[in-house]
Amino acid sequence: MAGPTEWPAAQRVARAVFSRFPGIHAAYRRLRGRPGVVRYAATPAAPVSKPFLELRVRAEGPAPVTRAEAAAWCGAQTLAELRGVGYGDSGEVAWTTEAQTAPGPAAAGASPWFFAPRGLPDVSPSFLESASLVLAAEQIDALALPAGPSPNAAEHTVHRSGAYELMPSEGNVRALTDALTGKTVARRAPLSGGKAFAYRRDAYVSTRPMGEIFSVGLRDARAVLRRAASPSGKPAVLVLTSYLARGGVEEVLYQVLSRLTSRFEFLIVTLAPHEERLGDRRADFAKLTPRLYGFGDLVHPDAMFGMLGALIDASAPVALYNANGTTWFYDVAPELKRQFPGLRLIDQLYDHRAGYIDRYDERIRGAIDVCVATNGRIARALIDKRGWPEARTPVIRPCVAPPEPVPPGEQRSRRAALRAVLGAREDTVVFLLAARMHPQKRPLDLVRVAGRVRDLAQLRFVLVGGGVLEQEVDREIAALAGENVVRLPFRRDVPALVAAADVGCLVSDYEGLPVFLLEALSSGVPFLGTDVGEMGELLKASGAGVVVDRPGDLDAIEAAVRRLADRDFRSSLAARTREAARAFDAPACAEKYAGVFLT
Repeated sequence: MAGPTEWPAAQRVARAVFSRFPGIHAAYRRLRGRPGVVRYAATPAAPVSKPFLELRVRAEGPAPVTRAEAAAWCGAQTLAELRGVGYGDSGEVAWTTEAQTAPGPAAAGASPWFFAPRGLPDVSPSFLESASLVLAAEQIDALALPAGPSPNAAEHTVHRSGAYELMPSEGNVRALTDALTGKTVARRAPLSGGKAFAYRRDAYVSTRPMGEIFSVGLRDARAVLRRAASPSGKPAVLVLTSYLARGGVEEVLYQVLSRLTSRFEFLIVTLAPHEERLGDRRADFAKLTPRLYGFGDLVHPDAMFGMLGALIDASAPVALYNANGTTWFYDVAPELKRQFPGLRLIDQLYDHRAGYIDRYDERIRGAIDVCVATNGRIARALIDKRGWPEARTPVIRPCVAPPEPVPPGEQRSRRAALRAVLGAREDTVVFLLAARMHPQKRPLDLVRVAGRVRDLAQLRFVLVGGGVLEQEVDREIAALAGENVVRLPFRRDVPALVAAADVGCLVSDYEGLPVFLLEALSSGVPFLGTDVGEMGELLKASGAGVVVDRPGDLDAIEAAVRRLADRDFRSSLAARTREAARAFDAPACAEKYAGVFLT
């Protein structure tokens, strides 16, 4: 990789010193002053043009794998250089499969490998491709893959280069030498939940913190990433996001990307670990692009900038779009612009009072080319209070796909089935909140209001979602000891649940223009919302709902709920909902983003 000039000998000495004297390492980081933005430095070693990646499995003993099974598994991956190798209990090679791509002459003896001691692993091709990038770029020789589903990297064991040997009969590897100091060590790292070398955020691939200087010595990461370059000639766009959970941000991103895949090659990088309680939409996005890189699941925070640089070098994107990524983006944006001056940096903001807008200072103004505001208030705050150029602040409101048409008879049966899931009869009035259980959304307010209106026996409050407040929400619900409020975990069928509800609710502290609101309006469901972002403006202008002026005003929320309990009042609001939703057309939204990506 291109990068700052750093001599390999100095690197080896520095890494050895840092590993033995953590205090010196910490002082060096303070003096350097740019944590997390170090590029991978090339070494004089000859790069491997077409390295092999091996899936090593047991050919006999517990959970044996046949050559045909391994070949089929490898063939289903996106890595053309992957081959399977079966080992007998004594460690001898029993068979190998052919990779789709022949290795280069320097590949012999330098193959990074995956080890699956309990049968073929159940991991996605995008996960494996992310892992191969880590193996190549950070000189890791082995990564153990579990046999079951793999939602996060905490279940994997990774091993430094040249320090381990495979022990098929025992289902583990033996540590031969310390990867940094070269000293012989006598300990083993089990391949299933081992603690000595298990992935930890503070220790990464070994029991010591990661060093400041990285090098690509045994393998060239660019060779593994060569397939990231667009084979079709379409311009590439690199998308950064926190994770691919089930929320409004991800839904808008999906609607936009799904309409632009014929014109762009998308690469998606997630920067935070996926959490099961937030839902998982990686499988949906994998249908749009095979290029999903789980940096948050696999990459040490200090290594993310170097890994992102390797990906940019390989894919040559025309734009990098930060679609509500983590705050890390703002830490590295100036350095990204310095090292990649031709790369168009695009950010997106969802609120004008809180969150990422506070990061917009002189440094960011010089680094980011365009900031997409999801409502007019954000644009005005940027322009009037932050000195942001108006020409670089397009307003692109969120979009929503219209519900698919369903015959009336089938629609009634679906509604009845879904209302049964919600614990509601036909005469029950269902108030639905579908969102993260997060302080921003104030779910506890709705639970407490549910306790106040128990005299209205026909009302039922349903909260759908998970997050940091889910246990507290569940405790509040249990304390009410009533049946008029329930919380469900994240579900894939939220749009269908919306259509089966009677009122949508968001009593948030802040919002941009929430997709859940648009989903409710497009389904003909009136809404109860607080006057934050453009939510209150839309509801007041359209007459499609009731607005509470101040978040946290339980008396006002209770009064709104009591008004919405009336069938005739709800019907008068519902008559205006679909007309209000027509302004948030998904194809038109995607066209605006296409223009931002290119100009």
